[in-house]
Amino acid sequence: MEILKIKKLADHQFQQINKLWNDEYPVKLKDRFGLLLDGVEKYNHYIIEQENKIVAWAVDFEKDNELRFSIIVANTHQGKGLGSLLLNRLKADLGEFYGWVIDHNYDLKHDGTYYHSPLNFYLKNGFEVMEQNRLDTEMIKAVKVKYCCQVFAVTERFILREILPSDVDGLFELDADPAVHRYLGNNPVKNKSQILEVINFIRQQYIDNGIGRWAIIDKKTNDFIGWTGLKLVTELTNNHINYYDLGYRIIKK
Repeated sequence: MEILKIKKLADHQFQQINKLWNDEYPVKLKDRFGLLLDGVEKYNHYIIEQENKIVAWAVDFEKDNELRFSIIVANTHQGKGLGSLLLNRLKADLGEFYGWVIDHNYDLKHDGTYYHSPLNFYLKNGFEVMEQNRLDTEMIKAVKVKYCCQVFAVTERFILREILPSDVDGLFELDADPAVHRYLGNNPVKNKSQILEVINFIRQQYIDNGIGRWAIIDKKTNDFIGWTGLKLVTELTNNHINYYDLGYRIIKK
């Protein structure tokens, strides 16, 4: 689905997003969308439309010397991957960025239903929760989140990004499969602790050598489907040492 990136909202776009804001956030935050960018000079809006109606929106902006974001998906389109689609675009465009997640449940929304915290959605998408940065007032309870994953390349279908500790389940599914290891010594991993060691090794290579394996992420589903990229081999292997190995592994399904 196409994402429209624009610098400034037209009046009708502002009104549509303001309605999304009022529909999806608790009543006590009604009509506060306009305050989000108050005093901000540099920002970009990301819009997904269906039948000329905005169904999902995000924004990036600079505030207090850091890049921040906000995102809303219409209730009728939640669960369809639009939120992940917008976050993947922000990851590709920004690298490291921050946001405040409204983190409380059961406040009434405009339609009489209850608001539920989306914090698990951000955790699934690789964000770090900064528990030391919380707001707790009568009007709002929120926690700051951070995304600092480096995106190396973006293709039509995939995002190639650094491997994260949260990729442990996907990597275990990959490397526990005997078929994947058929030509790799027939030694699939037995438990996730082995995978965590691999992740730590890869992330250390980012630091020590500036290279490493990259996670391959499906843009539509945000699923981990495998890895590709470089590894510096410092042990004698096939009569070679201190060379860069280019490799890939893909989950069979």
